[in-house]
Amino acid sequence: EHFHNNTPPLITRHSKMTSTSQSLSKINQATPGVHLQDLVLCSEMTQAEKVECCKVLKIIMKNLADPVKANDTSEKGNKYRQLRLQNVKIQQTVGRHDHAMLYLQALGFTKVQEEENNGEPLLKLLPSLNENKPRVNVA
Repeated sequence: EHFHNNTPPLITRHSKMTSTSQSLSKINQATPGVHLQDLVLCSEMTQAEKVECCKVLKIIMKNLADPVKANDTSEKGNKYRQLRLQNVKIQQTVGRHDHAMLYLQALGFTKVQEEENNGEPLLKLLPSLNENKPRVNVA
């Protein structure tokens, strides 16, 4: 299955994953780790862009994993479960990179338009159908 005998399987899988023949629906079904791996292996991003993107993703995950923030159902707590896509920092580090956005979607974030904020696009972590907690494992 390898393109060359000395090509590691990880790189081979990545090359296949980014082919244009792969449907977006199949990509969205992948686990979050696959998208994070693809982000790290992405040849369209500089090393500095990857580092900044991963730093922001780490902050997002840290906020979601914090039991106090994750279980806060007040308006203040909601801010940790949504990302303003027009936020300059989010646009520059996460929003413009497909693999980062697919990673967040695989975690359960969904793109929505907020009517109360002039139709501003957001990524929101919606509660799963089974429970009122985010789909992120906070253990």
